[in-house]
Amino acid sequence: MPVPLTGRSRSMGLVFPALLHAAVFLTFLQSDALLAQAHSGGTIKGTVEDDAANRPLPFVNVVLRKMANSLIVTGKVTDEQGNFELQELPAGEYFVSFGLIGYKDKSTPFFKIDSLHRHLNLGTVGLEPAAVNLDEILVTAEKSMFNNSIDRKVYNVEQDLMSKAGSASELLQHVPSVQVDIDGNVSLRGSSNVLIMVNGKSSALMDKSSAEVLQQLPASSIEKIEVITNPSAKFKPDGTAGIINIVMKKNTSQGVNGNLTGNAGNAGRYNGNIRLNYNPGKYNLSASYSLRKDNRNRTNSDNRTQIGSASSASYYGGNLLSYASPLSNIAALGLDYHLDAVNQFGLSGNFFINTFTRTDNLNVILQDASRATTEEYSRNRYDPEYEKEYGFTAYLEHDFPREDHRLRLEFTASRSPEQEDNHFTNSYLLPVSSTSYDNTLIKQDNRRNQLSLDYSNPLSDKSTLEAGYSGEFNNDDLDFYAESFNASEGQFAKDSTKTNRFLYDGRIHAVYATYKQSFGAFGLQGGLRTEGASIKSELVTRDSTVSNSYFNFYPTLHLYQQRRRTAIELQPPYEPASRGRPESIP
Repeated sequence: MPVPLTGRSRSMGLVFPALLHAAVFLTFLQSDALLAQAHSGGTIKGTVEDDAANRPLPFVNVVLRKMANSLIVTGKVTDEQGNFELQELPAGEYFVSFGLIGYKDKSTPFFKIDSLHRHLNLGTVGLEPAAVNLDEILVTAEKSMFNNSIDRKVYNVEQDLMSKAGSASELLQHVPSVQVDIDGNVSLRGSSNVLIMVNGKSSALMDKSSAEVLQQLPASSIEKIEVITNPSAKFKPDGTAGIINIVMKKNTSQGVNGNLTGNAGNAGRYNGNIRLNYNPGKYNLSASYSLRKDNRNRTNSDNRTQIGSASSASYYGGNLLSYASPLSNIAALGLDYHLDAVNQFGLSGNFFINTFTRTDNLNVILQDASRATTEEYSRNRYDPEYEKEYGFTAYLEHDFPREDHRLRLEFTASRSPEQEDNHFTNSYLLPVSSTSYDNTLIKQDNRRNQLSLDYSNPLSDKSTLEAGYSGEFNNDDLDFYAESFNASEGQFAKDSTKTNRFLYDGRIHAVYATYKQSFGAFGLQGGLRTEGASIKSELVTRDSTVSNSYFNFYPTLHLYQQRRRTAIELQPPYEPASRGRPESIP
C-alpha cells in the first residue's frame, strides 16, 4: 500500500529531478566549451628545403590563407633549420602558400581544421629554384669618420673637406693624436719616432723626406688613414711611437673616369693633380700626376746669454733669412689584370722629384759682458737641391672561395737619390779679414727591395688567422764631401777632416703569424714575429767595417672589450621596436 508523501517529501521529490536536469545541462555546456576550445587550438608545422640541393631554407614566408577568398589568416618565416609552426588556429578550411626570392611559389591542397583534424604535419616541403632577373640595385651608405679596431684607429677621410683640395700633410692635422709642425714634420702622441707607411709598405723617401712627400701628396687620392698605436706581429718593430699607414684609393669603376683639382694661394703657392682610370672589366689601368709649388721664406732669430761668471758673461745673436721655392712632381701608373675569377696580378710604377734652390743669409754678432761687440761676421749659403724616388711594384693574388680568404705575393723595388750642393761665403766685419769660401756636397742614394708573402684566413665570424713572410734588402750610400778655398793657390782643396763616406748593406728576413678571436664582448689578438738580420756597415774614409747579425722574437698580445649600448626603458604609450628576425607576417 503506497505511503502518502508528506509536504516535505513531496518538495524533495521535485528538487532531485531538477538538479538532475541542471547537471545534465551543465555537462552539455561544458562539453560544447571543450569542443569549441579544441576547435580553436589547431596547429600546422613542417620543414622547407631547397628541392635541388636538399638543404634547409631559412626566412621562407609561410602564409595560411582561407580557402574561400585566399585572405591571410596568419603566417611566419622559417628558422635557420627551415622549420615553422603555426599555432592557435581556429576551425576552418585553409591552404598554405610558401614564397622566397629566387624560388618558385608553392601552395598546398585545401585542408580542414576541426575537432577530428586539429594537428597537421606537412612534413618536408621542397621549393624549386627559379631564375630571377633584377634591375640594377644601388646600395649607398655613409662611413663613420672614425672606426676603432683592436690594434688601430681608422680615419675615413671622405667626410673631411680637406680631402677634396688639400694635401696629405694638411689632412693629417685633423687626425687625433697626430701633430704636424710648420715644416711638415709628423709626430704621433708627441713623439717624432713614427713610422709612415703607404699601403702597408715602407718607403726610403718617407723615412728621409716624409714632410716633403706628405705636403705634395694630394689628399683626394687617399682613402683612409690608419693610426696603429699597437702594431701586431705583421708589422716590423720600427717606430716606437706607432705607425701611420696611408691607404691610397684604388678606382675600379667601370669605363673611363677621373678627376682634376687645382688650388692657388698667396705668396706664390699653388698645386694641382689629375687622376685618370680606365676599366673595361677584365683589367684596370690608372694614372695620376700632381704638381706643387710654394715659397718658403723664413726669418729666424737666435739670442743666447752664456754665463760663466759675472765678469766672463758673453752674448750671442744670430739672425737668419732663408728663401726657397720648392717645385715637386709626383707621377704614378698602374695596371691590375684579372687572370680569372680568383687570380689577378698587378704592375705599378711611381716617380717623385722635388727640386729647389735655397738661399740663406746668416748674420752673427758676439758681445762681451759689457755688451761691446767683439766679433761680427755673416755666412751666406747658395744651395741647389733635389730629391728623387722611383719605384716598381708587382703582385700576384689568389682569392679563395671564402670572403677575405686570400694569398698575396708582392715584390717592390725602389731607389731614392738625393743631393745637397752647398756653397758658403764668409764675410768678416769685425775684426776685418779676407772673405773665405767653403763648399759641401752631400749625396745620398738608397736602394730598397722588398719581397712579401701574406696569407689571410677568416676561420669563422669570430676568428681570423694571418701569416706571412717579409724580406728586406737595403743598400745605402751616404757621401759627404767638404772643400775650402786656398787663396794662395787660387783653387778649392779637399778638407779631409770633414769628408767622409758611409756604406750600409742590410738584409732582414721575417716570418709572422697572428690570431684574432672574439668571445662575445671580449676579444684578443696574439702574434709572434721572428726576425733574422745580417747587417754590414763601412766607414770608407777610415777603412772601418762593422758587421752585425741577430735573430730576435717579437711576441704581441692585445686584449679588448667592446662597449655595450645602454638600454633605454620606454614608458607607455611607447613600445620598444621589435628586434631580431621577423617572426610573423601581418
